Amino acid sequence: MIAQFELAVLAKLAWAGAPIGGGESLLGYKYQTLESYPDDWGAYFEDEKVAARPPAAWVTFDGFTGGEEQASGAIRYSARFWLVVAAKNLRNETATRHGGSGEPGSYQLATDAVALLAGQTLGLDIDRIAIPQIREVSRTDALRKRKLSLYAVQLVTAMTVDPLSVDDGDLAPFETFHANWDIPAFGGVGPDLPDDAAADATDNLSLEGDQS
Repeated sequence: MIAQFELAVLAKLAWAGAPIGGGESLLGYKYQTLESYPDDWGAYFEDEKVAARPPAAWVTFDGFTGGEEQASGAIRYSARFWLVVAAKNLRNETATRHGGSGEPGSYQLATDAVALLAGQTLGLDIDRIAIPQIREVSRTDALRKRKLSLYAVQLVTAMTVDPLSVDDGDLAPFETFHANWDIPAFGGVGPDLPDDAAADATDNLSLEGDQS
């Protein structure tokens, strides 16, 4: 479900940027980069080809909190994600945020994302998306060099993790515990586990009563 959510967010942004009936798109601009969050953020923006493709957006999972067990045995979690949007403008730093005619700035990208995603489920079995905060991504030297402005939009929802089904109908009762022990002299631990013939000691424990 985590990956599905990320892909659904990116698909929503792509849909909103696609032309309608051959005319303008809902947003009035098209995202040039829509990806999952890069592994190395610093190195990512050192790449001229990557940094030259705004408007851009990346989404990443930030973790689960507050798991509650359901009657079915599933766990319902609050799930946090971040959507990072980026705008570029060669004029000046203010223009990267404010934008211009036909040039969306980072403020518009962030607020448009809120308008598109707040209260949505994206066709998934999740709670409606809440957006509790938007914050600026600190401008590194690489971002300044590329004339980029980034904002992070927090997306909060809830999703269920279903239990794994284990069929133990064919398992025999647990009646005997058998273990071989490697007893090294003064900590000289060997890498291999001993078999029955080479074990320094062996334990066999039989359990009494019904262990099924």
